[in-house]
Amino acid sequence: MNRIFLSSFASAFALIASSSYPAQAAPVIPDLPEVDIAAIIPQSAVAEIVKTLGILTKHRPYQGGAPLGSGFDFGIEASLVHMPESFGPTLSDLGMGDVSGLENGSLPMTKIHLHKGMGPKADLGISGIYYPGNFVWGLDLKFVLVQPEEGPLWAFRIGYSETRLDLSKFGLSGLPITVNSIELGQGNLKMATRTITPELLLSKRLEFAEPYMGAGVEFTSGQIEVPVTLNILDEEQVLRSGATRSTQFTLFSGISLRLPHIGIRLALEGAYGSLGMHRLGAVVGFGI
Repeated sequence: MNRIFLSSFASAFALIASSSYPAQAAPVIPDLPEVDIAAIIPQSAVAEIVKTLGILTKHRPYQGGAPLGSGFDFGIEASLVHMPESFGPTLSDLGMGDVSGLENGSLPMTKIHLHKGMGPKADLGISGIYYPGNFVWGLDLKFVLVQPEEGPLWAFRIGYSETRLDLSKFGLSGLPITVNSIELGQGNLKMATRTITPELLLSKRLEFAEPYMGAGVEFTSGQIEVPVTLNILDEEQVLRSGATRSTQFTLFSGISLRLPHIGIRLALEGAYGSLGMHRLGAVVGFGI
């Protein structure tokens, strides 16, 4: 009897408890709006940034057509490249801070250069610079086509350049990430470019100098990544743009000066670019 009473009491207590304290439903997290990179940085802006910074950082040999033979050159480059008129407004429209100085302005570029002769008909050169989170490097291979005893020398040169840049490292503001008038966070611009440059050179080696001139084409490609830190979830997402390509035709001329016995070398060069990215520069170093 007692056992039946206790069992009935326990069942009644469980029923009362379950009706007094209903189970709580799991919280529902609403879906976040999808972030479209085209709404943050249009493909036209991607093309402008990749083209400009790819050409700015490309490998430039600052060498004439004459081969080094068994020689070796070391130098430091200092170049000043004119920016296209559309570059500054592109960054300004993206909300990347005050970039008024880039309108009709120029940007400097510096790299370390090494060149080595590979016999009587070919040279190999390499240049580059590294900054934490960023690097620029490139190389060129030059072949002598015609080397008469009298008259100018003809050579063909092919160059390759690769660049990885995080623009936040250079004082540019991050991109505001806003979807449906809701600010989700901030994003930085990270860029990767590749440039291939075939060139034809004409030069004349003199006793202490080698004046030269040439023409080439710069094929630049690349894309942009935007790492986005979301305020809501405190996590990072990476958005990637589509790939973009550009082509610039160039004409250049320069002179390479060498002091015999001392080994000091100075190369001065200027270039015209069909996209408005003209250049003046020099390499100072020594040769062995």
